Amino acid sequence: MRKFLFIILILVFTSTMFFTKVIEVGGVNSNYTTIKSAVFEANEGDVIRIYAGNYVENLRFSKSLTLEGVNTHNVVLKPLDTNLPTIMVENCNLLNISGMTVYGETIAISLAMTNAEISGNRIYSNKDGIRAGTLNHEIKIINNQISGNFNNIKNINTNGIMLVGVGKTIIENNNIQSFGSGIYLGGKKPVKITENQIHLNYNGIYASGNTEAIISGNRFYENNRAAILLVSKPVVSISSNHFSSNKMFDLLVSNEACGEFLIDFSGKITGNSNYIDEPFKICPTDFNLPEDFF
Repeated sequence: MRKFLFIILILVFTSTMFFTKVIEVGGVNSNYTTIKSAVFEANEGDVIRIYAGNYVENLRFSKSLTLEGVNTHNVVLKPLDTNLPTIMVENCNLLNISGMTVYGETIAISLAMTNAEISGNRIYSNKDGIRAGTLNHEIKIINNQISGNFNNIKNINTNGIMLVGVGKTIIENNNIQSFGSGIYLGGKKPVKITENQIHLNYNGIYASGNTEAIISGNRFYENNRAAILLVSKPVVSISSNHFSSNKMFDLLVSNEACGEFLIDFSGKITGNSNYIDEPFKICPTDFNLPEDFF
């Protein structure tokens, strides 16, 4: 019986190893000139390697694929239909996107019920950079430059990263700037936000609902309203962050004394060892933070 199971495992492993293929797009010897055509022909687990070029197309699929740009600066994807997400992936077991520059007019990358790693990309959007809804799925967003257009269009309903649902999410070492919210958490849990540069947004992080988040080692600076805004009942740990030059508040807690909030904050804040360059700007001013918060 054990020998039979071992043989089955070997067959599964070797079949995956031999049938996973690399499909090249835009290269000298490539059979494909569009990413969309390569996605259509690809099978589960395939790698789509994309060479330098300007690709104007919308991608929508439900396959476990790797989209691998060979050079972040030279592999540029823009939407053909600006009313649709540039990349939309649904019900995918394993998605990888790396080494690309992705533009979005509405959403650059949209994920629904998908396990994904998005790393080493440049993402630009007039609305949302990455939007994801999960149900016990895992998402990693690592080492990306995510930029919006808030300073020009002044739209507070834009998000660098917008997350809702249940499932582990890691947001690490990204540069997120110029959105209504750099990171919007609409009840997302659990999520770990570490070592990011979050600046020039209206709100750096907007956490609402029953969000559960660890916010650690980030730098928040020059955000127009607040570095961190907490609404409703999020449970957050805020530790070892650096706050500087945020124009109105470093920490804004939803309360009628601090603005036109419909729901008062009723969650929990823990954390320690945060660093500030100037007196900490908080509303309400009498909110009790942990003793070792700074």
